[in-house]
Amino acid sequence: MANDPLIYVPKTGPNAARFRTPKQRAKQKKKNKAFQTFLDVVVVLLVAGATYAMFKLTNVAPENQEINNPSVINTDNLDEVEDAVPAEPAYSLDLQPVIDTWMATLSGGEAGVQIVDLDYERVVGSANANETFATESDYKLFVVYEGWRRVETGDWSATEAAYGGYNTEECLDRAIRESHSGCAETLWGKIGRDNLEYIIQNNYGLENSSAAGLTSTPSDMARMMQIYYAHKDLSQETWKKIADSMLNQPISDPAGLCGGSCDWRGGLPKGFTRGTNVYNKVGWRHNGAYWVSYNDVAILEYPEYNRHFAIAVMTRGLASTERIITLGDMIEEATLAYLEME
Repeated sequence: MANDPLIYVPKTGPNAARFRTPKQRAKQKKKNKAFQTFLDVVVVLLVAGATYAMFKLTNVAPENQEINNPSVINTDNLDEVEDAVPAEPAYSLDLQPVIDTWMATLSGGEAGVQIVDLDYERVVGSANANETFATESDYKLFVVYEGWRRVETGDWSATEAAYGGYNTEECLDRAIRESHSGCAETLWGKIGRDNLEYIIQNNYGLENSSAAGLTSTPSDMARMMQIYYAHKDLSQETWKKIADSMLNQPISDPAGLCGGSCDWRGGLPKGFTRGTNVYNKVGWRHNGAYWVSYNDVAILEYPEYNRHFAIAVMTRGLASTERIITLGDMIEEATLAYLEME
């Protein structure tokens, strides 16, 4: 035995067990069992700790509930309610197929569309939304919002004479309700043309719009409707006046272009016939043969469901407003079908 070569017996590693005696194996088994017991205790403690942490997070004290539970709104400041965006339903309204279908059937003209779900602050349909179109009279939306904001701050007096025997408040109303150009131009000059340009691009974030150039995009005009709907700079009383200006406009054909059939409510509002309230402002230019431009920018309200959307349709080269009316009908039908399931 003395001449037997020395054998290296590893104490650890994959080959250690092959060289252990029965006594060594029994000892190792005992050690393994003790280690397994230790691991079991550690796992139990970790699970208990995680369970306790979850319990603390989901069961807050009453005095801290408003901070930790976002579903509880602090009613001490009711203005915060307007800023709260509700949780979006599991399924979402998608008007893109409607827009795509409508665009595919559009002939003899060009169009851009943007539709925004105002309650959940998300775009639900668009086409050529960042393409530039002429605003025509829709520039008055820029003037009117800034004008009302100045009345609210006290910078302007609502009763001060403005234009043609109308005071400031009356001109702000007529610039929307009747698309009164004299009133709008006067108020625009009072704001300052360069100043309004800065305001809409920097304060309102309408970077692709120019009041002076009378240009904008469907995306920017839909954003302007979002600003109107939120009206964070305005009181609820003022907002009611603006909403009335947009909803209740007289039928008029001042240029005699369409035998009385084209008016400030002759586009989108005529397409919504199932109880939807359309608060809109049009901007157009007709050359006697076709619409060089016809835009319809609006807030859509579905009273039965308390749901609201902004829409901006900007076009050029349309033969008539029938395509815009058809778009309104398609949108209303698809939206109501969705809202009935929401």
